[in-house]
Amino acid sequence: MLALPNFSLLLVMACFWLVYLVVSTQLVKPLGQLLNQREERITTARESHEHSFVALAEAVARCERQLAAAAAEGQKARAALRAAGLAAGLSTGRCNASSMRCAPSRTAPACPRPNRCARGRAITPTSFEV
Repeated sequence: MLALPNFSLLLVMACFWLVYLVVSTQLVKPLGQLLNQREERITTARESHEHSFVALAEAVARCERQLAAAAAEGQKARAALRAAGLAAGLSTGRCNASSMRCAPSRTAPACPRPNRCARGRAITPTSFEV
């Protein structure tokens, strides 16, 4: 007698294609879209970071230029005030490094230690430079 054909191969093939269809539509495509969206967010974040880094570098350079200009202006003002003070004959009230004697200060409030030189030594009336 003739035996009926074995249809198990067809059943296995049908199950395979059904699982393939379900997995590809429910898992692979959504994960692919999620990964594409993540990649887009990463590229936009990198571009944003690069632009902000460039803006930061420009701001730092601008601030450094302003600081350098202010420092130069301060040095000029300091030099002008020092020249005006020296022209008026005012003393700085600091120790002379070569003789270790203090110069007299004509204004008492300007001298923080009127009886001591900048190095802490006592000032005697004979130690003034004239």
